[in-house]
Amino acid sequence: MSRRRKIVDKEAKAVAGLFLIVMAFIWLKTGNLSLVITIFVISMVVLFAIGLLLRSNRKKKIITSGIDEIDKMDGKTFEKLLLEYFLKMGYKGKLTSEYADYGADLLLVKDNLKYVVQVKRWSQKVGLKAIQEAVASIKHYKADKGIVITNSFFTGNAKELAKSNAVELWDRNKLIYNMSQAKGQAMTANIQNENSKVNAADTCPRCGSDVVVKNGKRGKFIGCSGFPKCRYSRDYISSVPGS
Repeated sequence: MSRRRKIVDKEAKAVAGLFLIVMAFIWLKTGNLSLVITIFVISMVVLFAIGLLLRSNRKKKIITSGIDEIDKMDGKTFEKLLLEYFLKMGYKGKLTSEYADYGADLLLVKDNLKYVVQVKRWSQKVGLKAIQEAVASIKHYKADKGIVITNSFFTGNAKELAKSNAVELWDRNKLIYNMSQAKGQAMTANIQNENSKVNAADTCPRCGSDVVVKNGKRGKFIGCSGFPKCRYSRDYISSVPGS
């Protein structure tokens, strides 16, 4: 059970205990069992309605955030999506080099402050290494602040290290909230549609053959259909206009 779930359960038990105490107090003061039962039934109906509303709002946030599609993305597409998010939020920025990122996946600037962002599209919890990479990238890029973003959650040690180094953490819940505010579902669909397109007229600049989407050890990339005679290739994400 997650820490968040434990806290919610603890709070629910506390509220339930307080409610029973109030009911007992009313009974002792009035001696009217019918009144106690009426108040109890009305309270249950109100609480049930509130619960439905909260669950509905939570479900809406999950859908509008696009988190289900984010969970299926490769790492580079997730980075591209987050760059689009920050640009929409008024930041200026770019992706770092795939082969020499020095611990940062995005470089951002806003209000004269420089940010480095480490992105983890993982299924398991994110640990100390990601925070260490962010701390190192702050120094390397002479940034003012670091951010680590994941579609998962962080270990306790990672949270402690981030706190002592002023690194902001976005776990799954914060990502869902921020992406839902920015209509992430539409952004996600747009990124995926653009990534799936390879212009039929697009040809290899070396030999003139068609280029195709291929799968490699590091994920998808654009390669020449004339392989192995021609070994031209480029990053799959770079096929998206504006990348």
